[in-house]
Amino acid sequence: MNKKAFENNTLAHKLMKAENFEVVETILAKKLTEFNKIKKIKNELDFGPKINYNTLTDALTNVKSKVDTFLNYKGEDRPSIELNPDTENKILFWSLTCLVSTGAILIQTVNWLMDKPVSASWLIGGLMGGLTAYHTVKNALKKTSVYQSEPLQNIKLNRHSFTIAIPVISHEYTHFLQDQKGLIDYNYLTEGHASGVQNEIANQFFEETGNKAFQYDIQDAITDKLLNTYLVMAEKFTKKAHLKLVGERCAKSLDEYDIGTTLFMIEEERKGKEIYKQVLQGKNIFT
Repeated sequence: MNKKAFENNTLAHKLMKAENFEVVETILAKKLTEFNKIKKIKNELDFGPKINYNTLTDALTNVKSKVDTFLNYKGEDRPSIELNPDTENKILFWSLTCLVSTGAILIQTVNWLMDKPVSASWLIGGLMGGLTAYHTVKNALKKTSVYQSEPLQNIKLNRHSFTIAIPVISHEYTHFLQDQKGLIDYNYLTEGHASGVQNEIANQFFEETGNKAFQYDIQDAITDKLLNTYLVMAEKFTKKAHLKLVGERCAKSLDEYDIGTTLFMIEEERKGKEIYKQVLQGKNIFT
């Protein structure tokens, strides 16, 4: 394995070239068209129930089979998986807070209806507590699931809807495989690689079920990363970004997800899906 070829600086330099601008633009236009078709029917999609402790193990088993086949991985080893305890504890605490707040509001409302004294402090406190609890739980559910390499090889999954959770598990399981192959420290490489695998597994589940909900989250993420990279490249190389692609979006600093995802989308467009298998084998696909 040529470690130099996988280093962050090497990959960033590989991506940020003027000749890649039009390539990124073409891929972005294609991915936006695909995602916008799904976005239009989002309210009609069946995202399924929230994943829970009873479905976690079977979900990982199903995902492992598909990812292993796609990447030609023969090992039987697997990470442990759990619902993210930090998120779960926040949800429990703030759900109880919301319940107490609702009770305080209800009691004061009954007092008002019965012409009894109403405590403004209790009413305001109940409203503020309820709103805080709602937004905290909502934000906790949005937090990113993670693969934890040390000290345990463990996937901590947020309580996503089933059709979102399955592709997310494939992303985190790919990080586990990268860890087995000594690639986990190259985060531009690992995030781009895992996102590409996630997209493939989402597509496989769509093909099996006909449910586009499996594709929604990852296609949203890929278009977002491509779009930001496109805007940064337009600024860097003084190119004109097409308004129909960017809308009112402004460029942000590139991170490992932007660089990795865009670079792998370019290589997949050029060389096909074999690149994902080759990377896990330690081969340099960026030539």
